[in-house]
Amino acid sequence: MNRKTVQKIMQKRNLQCRVKKKRQNWINGESKIIVLNRLNRDFTASQPNEKWVTDITYLTFGTSMLYLSTIMANGSELHLLL
Repeated sequence: MNRKTVQKIMQKRNLQCRVKKKRQNWINGESKIIVLNRLNRDFTASQPNEKWVTDITYLTFGTSMLYLSTIMANGSELHLLL
């Protein structure tokens, strides 16, 4: 159904929707630690535990913040929720 059609029906019946509050799309501050890019996107390893990579995702739940960290070591994954 078209958005304008829904809007007309709601106006006829005096209905209003709740407008969601916009979320902040950034994390305040900058990283204090900057490391060199030693892998240069070459993730192949010749032996176990030679190369480990990680990524952190920030998840907001109400007023609290959770961090999801995915750690990869030579193609095997480990997920941590902190």
